[in-house]
Amino acid sequence: MWTVTLKLQPLIVVLHLLGGLITLSLLIRLRQRVADWQQERVLQTQIPRWWLRIAVILLFGQIALGGWTSANYSRWVCSHWIICDTQGSVELDYVAGFTVWQPLGPNYQGGRLDHKARAAIQISHRIGAVVVTIYLASLLLFCILRHRLTVLMGITGGVLLLQLLLGVLNVVLTPTWLPVAHLLGACVLLICLLQFYQMPFAIKEAPHA
Repeated sequence: MWTVTLKLQPLIVVLHLLGGLITLSLLIRLRQRVADWQQERVLQTQIPRWWLRIAVILLFGQIALGGWTSANYSRWVCSHWIICDTQGSVELDYVAGFTVWQPLGPNYQGGRLDHKARAAIQISHRIGAVVVTIYLASLLLFCILRHRLTVLMGITGGVLLLQLLLGVLNVVLTPTWLPVAHLLGACVLLICLLQFYQMPFAIKEAPHA
């Protein structure tokens, strides 16, 4: 409701996005826990749980950056997919770009930040993509080397590569379906990570009395 009544206020838009993803994540984890309870088992994955938690947190942070980029209409502010501007260096205003609370009342459709602030948001999202990619690629490599390549690992790696491609295409192309596909890819990647909690090579143990 607030997304509409507050005229696409960026913070509300991002919170609405994250609220939906948190709900999705909780439903998946609830299904997993209920399945374990019904089968009277405890699954202890051989991958440290904190590795998986960090992966999920990093992905959530990157999705939040993507939502902030979209909510502030920073998608096309940079003309190049590696550097922001081929004509020269662009001054980045991180303070204005990441001022979370913006005044109520104005219509935020189309964005209200200047070029420097939007460029800072766009570059931050790209840096986040590099960090998440390196971490997830390292996690997948560990899984493959320690165990074996599974369907889940293959799908996760494929979706990760697809997300990188969609991110580049979002900068250089203009179709409106690209941001939707990029968000859908993020949701699928999140689901894949949550499925790592119940990987086929997990150790099955009887629950303690």
